[in-house]
Amino acid sequence: MDISQIKYDIKYKAGGKTFVCQDNKCQHFSLTTSIVNGVLKVALDAKAKVTFVKFDIRMPYKYGESDRIFVNGYQSWTDSMEYEPKGQMKELTRFTEFLVTKTILKAMGLPKAGDILFWKYPRKSGVFYGWSYGYVRRGEDVEIFGSLNERYGYTVVTFDCNNSEVVISKELQNVVYFGENNLLELAHICGKYDEAFDEYFNKMGVKSREDKKRCGYTSWYNYYNCISESVINRDLEAISNQDIKFDCFQIDDGYQEHIGDWLITDKKKFPNGMKAIADNIHSKGMIMACSVCGRKEV
Repeated sequence: MDISQIKYDIKYKAGGKTFVCQDNKCQHFSLTTSIVNGVLKVALDAKAKVTFVKFDIRMPYKYGESDRIFVNGYQSWTDSMEYEPKGQMKELTRFTEFLVTKTILKAMGLPKAGDILFWKYPRKSGVFYGWSYGYVRRGEDVEIFGSLNERYGYTVVTFDCNNSEVVISKELQNVVYFGENNLLELAHICGKYDEAFDEYFNKMGVKSREDKKRCGYTSWYNYYNCISESVINRDLEAISNQDIKFDCFQIDDGYQEHIGDWLITDKKKFPNGMKAIADNIHSKGMIMACSVCGRKEV
């Protein structure tokens, strides 16, 4: 990471007016940028009260055709996966966006189950974004761009293959800044996959796992709520025959008769009830886990 190639793309408000700044010294504040031991740090010194509408840092980056780009989904509601540089993120169609933001589904809270309300979804190939960290992989080598501190605001890492750049965005909206504040701590790490992530975790102060690594299955990412007794039993039998030992088997949303009625099983989808499913799971030496709901939900 070359500090001389870093460019700011900032939009902010001060004194009731909106300003655009593309430098580390703006009319109402200045930014101190440093790179120490592979960590990019940005500190703010605001001479007046400011709120940010957009805070992007752009860095040139050359992508190769054989590269694989990983982006981390928002919480567990969007996919975390690798893409080819010419690929496209396709989780959110315009029709789906309309349904969850303009219809009764909005009142049900579905827009809150992802980042649809506060981040623009790219509807073109070659642009991939994720939360907190991401990487570019070339064979066994990875190049990680990862936040070390999200207390300042969420960090969005965008890999723009079309414009040959990496964009680091901070979610700083609706916060009034004055005086000295830290805005960003971003690690840039290159190396073999395991070693690079070990270094990333060390920089965050995350200790290595001491307990045995557990392996589990969840119905959500394969079927979402479109599950049934036959589907669950089929997958249970399939993973039971694998060389890998599975410790737990989770049945997620879709087993209940209605959303919120977590204790009432849909008899059409699960004619033999959940006890029969649980007994089958236990007979395979696994623990059964169900969908988690809120404390006040029935």
